[in-house]
Amino acid sequence: MRYRLILGALAAFAVSACADAVVQPQAADIEARAMIEPIDRPIDEQPCIDIDCNPEPDPCAYGCYEPPTIPPFDPPPAPFDRAEVPLIYGGFGWQTQSCNQIAHVKIAFSNDVVRGTTLYVGGVVVKGAYSNVYFYDVNGNLVKTHATQRAHDNCVIYHEPETISTWDLNPGYYYVYASYWSLANYGYESTYGSPTGIVGRKIATIRIR
Repeated sequence: MRYRLILGALAAFAVSACADAVVQPQAADIEARAMIEPIDRPIDEQPCIDIDCNPEPDPCAYGCYEPPTIPPFDPPPAPFDRAEVPLIYGGFGWQTQSCNQIAHVKIAFSNDVVRGTTLYVGGVVVKGAYSNVYFYDVNGNLVKTHATQRAHDNCVIYHEPETISTWDLNPGYYYVYASYWSLANYGYESTYGSPTGIVGRKIATIRIR
């Protein structure tokens, strides 16, 4: 009798355990679901641009594009050979000294730019000296000035901080003049000698488009 009761209890426990067990799905019960069709083009697809507008009809939905023609660089004569640009004394010594290059000031990095382009002033001058730069229009009107920081111990005026905006310049040609300190030896500019002032030298002709 006791044996039968034990068997009955075990059977009831087994049925209860099976009722609570997690049933794994069978292959026949799994619903087949197709993945979303892959996109065969970039999500941020740019408009198709046919540069040369050929062949016809144009295969691009957005039409063809012809780059604008840039007129030749043909400035009129500069208003003057030398400009009255003040020469700024930098507090350097008058002793004989040297630099690795003959002194010069330049405009970087192009002389034919669209309006809004940032230009830079750089160059090589006497150690500790400034450079003063003036912009004139074709009629000789002063339209912009820029005084640089002192040249470093290697005589270089680094261009990075010497920015010049062109947003305030109307399209047209401009002439750039600079006054700065060079070195002279026996009356000639040199990499070795005594400081001498260069006043109002023309250093660039630029065009704003």
